[in-house]
Amino acid sequence: MKHTINIMLALAFIPAMVQAQPVSLVLNGDFEQWTDGLPNYWSKGGSAALASSTLLNGTSSVLLTAVSGDSNVYYFRQSFSNPLVAGGNFYVTFDIAFQSAGSGRDWNLNLTAGGTTSVFNMYYRTNTLYIYNGTSWVTIDSSGIMSASNFAANMIHPYRVVIEGIWLGEYELTVIDLNTGLVLLNQTGLNHYQRQVDATFINFDLSRGPNQILIDNVFVYPRNPFLPVVEAGLNTTVEFPNNSLTLSPVVSNTDTPNEELIVEWAQVSGPAVSFSTLAGETANDLNAKVFFNGGRGEYVFKLTVTDKRGLTGEGMINIRVKNPAIDDVLLGHWGFEEMAGTAAADMLDPAAGNVAADDGFLVGVSEPNLPQWVSGWVGHGALEFFGHEIVDVNDVAEQDPNLRSLRWEMTAAGWLKADPKSGGYRTLVGRFSPFNWVLRKAENTPYAEFVLQMDDTQVWLTSKSSILDGYWHHLAGTFDGCRAVLYVDGIEEASVEGYDLIRISTESELSIGGRRDRNHFLVGTADDVRVYSYALDVEQIRELVRMGINVPPRVQIDPTIPTYLVKQFNDTVELAAEVIELNHGNTISAFWSVVEPELAEFVIFGEQTAVNTSAAFTRAGVYTLRLTINDGLAGLEGDIYDEIVITVNEPKCDDLLVYNTGTGRYLNPYLTADISGPEGKPDCYIDLYDLTVIASSWLMCNDPEGEGCTPPLN
Repeated sequence: MKHTINIMLALAFIPAMVQAQPVSLVLNGDFEQWTDGLPNYWSKGGSAALASSTLLNGTSSVLLTAVSGDSNVYYFRQSFSNPLVAGGNFYVTFDIAFQSAGSGRDWNLNLTAGGTTSVFNMYYRTNTLYIYNGTSWVTIDSSGIMSASNFAANMIHPYRVVIEGIWLGEYELTVIDLNTGLVLLNQTGLNHYQRQVDATFINFDLSRGPNQILIDNVFVYPRNPFLPVVEAGLNTTVEFPNNSLTLSPVVSNTDTPNEELIVEWAQVSGPAVSFSTLAGETANDLNAKVFFNGGRGEYVFKLTVTDKRGLTGEGMINIRVKNPAIDDVLLGHWGFEEMAGTAAADMLDPAAGNVAADDGFLVGVSEPNLPQWVSGWVGHGALEFFGHEIVDVNDVAEQDPNLRSLRWEMTAAGWLKADPKSGGYRTLVGRFSPFNWVLRKAENTPYAEFVLQMDDTQVWLTSKSSILDGYWHHLAGTFDGCRAVLYVDGIEEASVEGYDLIRISTESELSIGGRRDRNHFLVGTADDVRVYSYALDVEQIRELVRMGINVPPRVQIDPTIPTYLVKQFNDTVELAAEVIELNHGNTISAFWSVVEPELAEFVIFGEQTAVNTSAAFTRAGVYTLRLTINDGLAGLEGDIYDEIVITVNEPKCDDLLVYNTGTGRYLNPYLTADISGPEGKPDCYIDLYDLTVIASSWLMCNDPEGEGCTPPLN
């Protein structure tokens, strides 16, 4: 079993309740990137001219020289990375300064479909701001809120325009004077559009007035980018006898100090609760303390945060209160001890909480053959599958409702010995139709896999180590409400955290060895399959592992061992490795070797049968060192090992040199007369460079008036 590393695939939870700061749908809206006289990602049409300018705000902005006329070939625009769609939020902002266009439009903004079909059309002309409603121009303001600039005289009147709302629904229009910071216009409840379609471009129309405009900071967002981002917290479980929790949210994307935020916690659902009345712990504090007066159950809370600008963000948190003595139980245990017949009984265990039988029945899905009873790895029996059979578990809701309502926590575990030639998905146990969760061998790879269907996404965890090596392996997948973990042979191999919960699918069917709705049938043997209502910890997983006859040991060579050596100077390396052996009473045997037979004689191991030892190299070369282990049962064929590649080079001249801090010179301790070279330091040759330095020093040291005499060979 070669020690291999597989890239862990972990598709993280993506909950709707946590909103990161949105990304603008247009790129380079600050116009800091230019290529060949044009801002990157933007396009220009017609004879209108543009150039970079710092007049607007001291940084790069666009100076547009517009033309008069009425042609859609005169434009300055960019397409959105995603369209603005009906019913969706939108937030458009840009900074602008303009010179008077006389009888034309001073500036004109279009949000268009396909570049030329206007959907939202707004312009400013001679003290009046207009928006088109599809049939006529609507006057929004005629008080002259915006003043023209004089670019030549460096008299700039910059403004920020913000349009925010629901696309094709109501929106709000704000105009801010950037010189004074004053809000000049704030109109709410507007709903004027030229057409009722999605928008895909932002366009500054240059064919309406012969003037110049300055534009900067053009951004289009799917929502207000300045709202506080509220993460109310991960899904949390409170265990009896505790009946309270101090909440720990994170608020970002705001410059308002936490103590100045307006905070409100509110219960959305669940049994009765109350909040602390102590200062700093109330429902109006971020770190509120909540008491779960209603006891066991599921609770949902919403946190609303408002900053000093009046902008509001919200977040949700799910909390479960459980009593482990009641809620943490073994739901199903199929040990396959019958050794005959067509039933695989649920091995009831009242002490572990398994009191309702969820028996399984041997079924041939695509062929009439049934799984075969064979000798077990845990206990007496196991079931061998041949790629066409399953154990159909009778998880009747009336018998054991928890098996059908795993949402907050779960563990699926079992032993698997898959056919080494097995390809495709190979199921150990899962719930399907519709898909709920599965523990299996991954498709067309030798790795284990744990997949969960969450409310909003799927979580995939893939192991790092192979399970297609001919050995029995114990697989376990756990979820504790915010973290999913995949174990192989009691070792954590992959994990991911998130906010989502497992989707409840009461109509799904639990089966072992495959699924009825697909061909993910097992080719191999399964034993001791279990499902728990809670997440076992690593020690509990290892207790299940130790129930097996044996689990293969693991070995990993220390990855920090130096792999580049220079012969003669550091040609010996200390070797170390970690060996994991979960079986009780087994003795590990180890052996270091050189994979390349022709190089074996040039490596001297300190103690060849010790896990931690040393290796000395007597000749340069590239060596593959292998540490092979066995525990007396597994690894006897030399198939459990790890390797490290070490390169040993002949020394170069620079490797020989020693820097003398006292003289500030490099010295060659092996050739004392080598004192210089083409680069002013020893070059491992005695030649004219050295004679020149010696002669120069001799003259200086023999000059009665000479200063700074340094004997060159000292």
